[in-house]
Amino acid sequence: MARPRCLSLFACTSMLLLLLLISCSFFHDTAAFECPSVVHKRVGDTVEFSSCLPPEGVTNALWTYQDEIVAELHEDRKGFERYQFKGRASLNPANLSLTVRRLTLQDSGVYRFYSEVNNVTITLHVHASLTPPVLTVASTWNASSESCTVSLDCNSLSGGEVAYNWTVKNQTLSGSRLQFTIRPQEAETTFTCTVFNFIGEQSALITVKCNGNDNMIEDSSPSLLLLPLMSGLIIGSLLIILLLLPLVFCSQSKGGYRNRMNQSQSVNQDETQQHVYSSLLHGDGSVYEMLRVSENAGNTVLRLE
Repeated sequence: MARPRCLSLFACTSMLLLLLLISCSFFHDTAAFECPSVVHKRVGDTVEFSSCLPPEGVTNALWTYQDEIVAELHEDRKGFERYQFKGRASLNPANLSLTVRRLTLQDSGVYRFYSEVNNVTITLHVHASLTPPVLTVASTWNASSESCTVSLDCNSLSGGEVAYNWTVKNQTLSGSRLQFTIRPQEAETTFTCTVFNFIGEQSALITVKCNGNDNMIEDSSPSLLLLPLMSGLIIGSLLIILLLLPLVFCSQSKGGYRNRMNQSQSVNQDETQQHVYSSLLHGDGSVYEMLRVSENAGNTVLRLE
């Protein structure tokens, strides 16, 4: 009786393994042609849209964007790119996939694949790389409640579809605009705005304090967008200084050369004057009582009196 049990156990195990292999093969084939309906990419990236089927038996295929032809395949198995994707799109005859390079924000939209076998629809979202948002703040003094109503705006300059979140006092609020009430006796309040999309996020913060009935808000922490601007000014100033240093050095060198030339000319003039003095004899004192040197209009003139 033990042997039939062993054979039965072996048969059951073999059957389970066979079913497992069949299941794995099925899921592998399904994954190989799995086609996502929504794709998210970054500006400048490359995207490849799958046709989700083997190319066997397909003689004509067509890819469209917003119902306009992007690429098509005929019986000669050659692809043609058209419209805004010229030079950036290519159709692979081996697997009928469409590749688009150097994506732009304008490439977002609906792509469709048509063939004798099946049709596929894919929605592409192209997102711009995010930069820190710009924050603006204003306030209104409420005399009845002795409080400030703070109005804040958060704006992204990156373009594309983005979402906004505000964080203040352990609260998280959605939207690009926020109104908040603070009182003069409260400490400084920090507001943080985060802008995000499917590829990343960026934040900026501002710290404010209600001063009372003068309806003024102290801003002790401006938008982080100012930091790159300040850094750029500092770097630019350093570059200007480095460019001016050689000019100053050359100017000083030329000035020193001119000074040496002037000194040399002065020495020559002194030697000439000494020669004139030496040519006078003591006996000539009756004729020349004084030898005077004067300068007239930049020229050295010897005047005898």
